Amino acid sequence: MRTLFWNITNRCNLNCRYCYYNTGIEKRVLQEANYYKSLLIINDISKNFDKIIFTGGEPLLYPNLFNLIKKVKEMKLFVQLLTNGVLLEKFSNQILNSGIDKLSISLDSPITKTNDYLRGSTRVVQKGILKLISNKKQETIIEIQQTLTRKNIDSLEPMLDFCKGHDLSLWINPVDIKPCSSTEELSLLNLSENTARKLKENIKKWLKLNQNEKNKIYADSIMALIKMRKPQQKTCNMGINNFVLDPEGNVYPCFLRKDIFLGNIYKNKLKDIIHNPLLNRHKIELSSASCLQLGCLCLTLL
Repeated sequence: MRTLFWNITNRCNLNCRYCYYNTGIEKRVLQEANYYKSLLIINDISKNFDKIIFTGGEPLLYPNLFNLIKKVKEMKLFVQLLTNGVLLEKFSNQILNSGIDKLSISLDSPITKTNDYLRGSTRVVQKGILKLISNKKQETIIEIQQTLTRKNIDSLEPMLDFCKGHDLSLWINPVDIKPCSSTEELSLLNLSENTARKLKENIKKWLKLNQNEKNKIYADSIMALIKMRKPQQKTCNMGINNFVLDPEGNVYPCFLRKDIFLGNIYKNKLKDIIHNPLLNRHKIELSSASCLQLGCLCLTLL
């Protein structure tokens, strides 16, 4: 399935401690997709992709989000929405009536103190999740995405219980932070032997509920990157079948490879962009996952 990550806004209503902007991986430049220009490119997108993942920032802050989703669904594409969950209660009816196929909600712990420390707004997010569940339409998949940090390793097991109790799926994402004085408490690198063993045990518990070969490779890659900085995973689909579209219409092979600019969808045909000869120069590097690191989205798209 060819996937386009559509970052429609860089605005956000949370201030997560491990956010790329807060840790200096990226500079915050506020941008928002032009709605009318976006309508003009949906047909081109539908010819080249099977799945759209709306992301941000916080996509629920984008005023024309549901109009855009409606147009995309008319093209028979699979639609996934990534949200931090703060506005779930406000938009629950629109979310469930929008026809989206999958809703992914960020929550790092069911324990208020832990999640509020990392992300904030725990009670608001959980209240929104429960409202969605009570009105859920059968065809909508609701998933919790838990970002794993050194601070919430102990929260993985209670998160599994929370998801099982509410019939939710759970996906785990390793945090992408290099340890320094301000981020040492969050980084998964340089873990003590006991902490690393605890993390591995909890990931095994997650695998029991998500048993398939791809997830096992994914879990092995996480532990390999933490221990040896080398991935277990041998391939990567970012820049091959999956691409990133930013609010200004720029297309990149992945969120972490902004050094490879492929073109602008408002100025060039998408087919030409995703077959840009520039990709050939980086093909081996991208496909072999040699640039893979913790936090890479390709880990979730094996």
